[in-house]
Amino acid sequence: MDKRHNNFTKPKNQFVQKKNAGTFTHFVSVPLNNPQIKKQIRDLQDKIYNHLSDQQKKIVSPNNPDIFHITLSMLTLPRQELKVKASQSLLNLGKQLSDLHKDSVSVNLKNLGYFKKSNKKVPGKDEFDELSLIFLDIVPNELYEKLEQTCHLIIKEFIAQEIIHEDDLKSMNIFFKNSQYKPEKMHITLFRIREQQYKDDSGEYQYYNWRSVFQKYGNIDLGQVSVPHIDISTRFEYDEEKFYKPLIRLQLADEAEKKQKQNEQINNEESKQN
Repeated sequence: MDKRHNNFTKPKNQFVQKKNAGTFTHFVSVPLNNPQIKKQIRDLQDKIYNHLSDQQKKIVSPNNPDIFHITLSMLTLPRQELKVKASQSLLNLGKQLSDLHKDSVSVNLKNLGYFKKSNKKVPGKDEFDELSLIFLDIVPNELYEKLEQTCHLIIKEFIAQEIIHEDDLKSMNIFFKNSQYKPEKMHITLFRIREQQYKDDSGEYQYYNWRSVFQKYGNIDLGQVSVPHIDISTRFEYDEEKFYKPLIRLQLADEAEKKQKQNEQINNEESKQN
């Protein structure tokens, strides 16, 4: 049961920020680069930023709106043969993933969450102290579960094709739970927080506190958004739309869009008959 505090829902989505081992060159992503979605998230980002104190504004890094995405898995593909193998492996899953998403290719974006440097309890420390990242959360419903299944199928295939090794999954924040490979927490990054403490006028260290952000915007609801394709994205390289350059792009929306058009056609025919 959700606990209420000061008229906002206490977030369940609290996670410790982990340092990933290795050098990742690519990642499997769900791009959110539709102009309307980008504007919605950017508007939320602006509202939160304008709410911050001058001191807080100096230590946050807003995520670039051109690269909003959901990460399914990190990848290390240093050689061309691995890039080709990863691309082909994702394409081989095309029919299976399209069937999985044939009714709906979307997710619901709702509520803020955060990562922390540490969940260690310290006397006098608030739960909204020591944050390292603020994110927009994804509603854990049937659509979310389909995205989790998508991640599982991709990871399973990549392991079978020796693109990644099971020993590497922990460093990628991927875990095996309930017979599925799952990312620890799928999310959309809004802000990275560079510092957790500051010196007050007396020279004592104090934590930056973000409680008021979650009081005001913690229950934000952006509704359902479309996720029509999955990329293997290249880190630090960008395409003409200023999103991460795709090594390969797998379209998911074809079947769902086809079904939607068929339903619209049926509805139009019924309207004419009436």
